[in-house]
Amino acid sequence: MAARSMGSHATRRPWLLCADFDDTISAKDTIQDLALLACAARGASSAMWSQLSQQYMDEYTPAMASIPRTSPSVAYDHSGLATFLRTFSAVDKSSIDRVVASRVLAGLSHAAIADGATSLVTLQPDAASVLSQLSMPLALVSSNWSCDWLAASMGDIPVAAIYANDLVFGDNGISTGDLALRMQSPFQKAQRVTTLQDNASIVYIGDGVNDLLALLAADVGIVFGNPNASASRVARRFGVRLVDLVDEKAFSVAALAAHAATAKAENAPLLFRAPSWHILGRFLR
Repeated sequence: MAARSMGSHATRRPWLLCADFDDTISAKDTIQDLALLACAARGASSAMWSQLSQQYMDEYTPAMASIPRTSPSVAYDHSGLATFLRTFSAVDKSSIDRVVASRVLAGLSHAAIADGATSLVTLQPDAASVLSQLSMPLALVSSNWSCDWLAASMGDIPVAAIYANDLVFGDNGISTGDLALRMQSPFQKAQRVTTLQDNASIVYIGDGVNDLLALLAADVGIVFGNPNASASRVARRFGVRLVDLVDEKAFSVAALAAHAATAKAENAPLLFRAPSWHILGRFLR
């Protein structure tokens, strides 16, 4: 990712928090909950979804294993990372194509989606408290399959914008099983961040491999979760430095941005890592 010149960037421009949803804001991945909700709405067996999930894992596991087993790169290997992410994205797209072909997501109304999210989705500890008291606007940048699902899951938490894939609905207001893919790949997420940077400085928080390019494109990229999370493992392998944010140390968005900008200018990008929303609340509120 090309480095952006900071200068007085952080002080001249408003901050915007961009966050992934599944496993970052939500306590677990919620795609399965959405799919099973659709199966229940049609009175259909969940067997098709189970088969689709297994097919995805059968392809995902070797894709992750395709990362070279040599020692992690000392220097940032952007080319290697991009090549790996293209492979990862192709696996994900093939899985989505099978989901669409199966029509497993058909049969949901907007109201049923909202009701399902409200009853089924649990957020990470402290996420609601922190996100309800942000010092900057919040935008969701998610590869989830339903904007209605995301909006309802957030409850009363203010959300300025949602950038996500979405279900396609027929004239009767019922989902057809098709998907409008707007945020499927790591490259689409990164492009959204770059576009948003035309008007704001970006803090991006995410936990997955699909978030890596967006994390690197942001002014401040924060990997959420434990050190063994997929994003952390892949980042380390391709020479991205990870700096832990710890509870005992004071920090600010501006200080993190300055640190990250210096690293980018040296072609040695770094990401920060936070294990909890409690830690994130120290500088986001």
